[in-house]
Amino acid sequence: MLTKAKVISELNKFPEEFSVDELFEKLILMEKIDTAREQSARGDVVSEAQFDYEVKKWFELSIR
Repeated sequence: MLTKAKVISELNKFPEEFSVDELFEKLILMEKIDTAREQSARGDVVSEAQFDYEVKKWFELSIR
């Protein structure tokens, strides 16, 4: 979960003028990275073999 401190820290890195879209994109990216770290810490990950299998399935479906 994002914290106010993390958001403020990233906000301070922004230029003086920026779009709301840029802010939302950054917040979404931060959330996704934070979620991925939490999943990794729990061991909730996909093996390389499973990943390769899933990618192969995606490509097979996209060719159809």
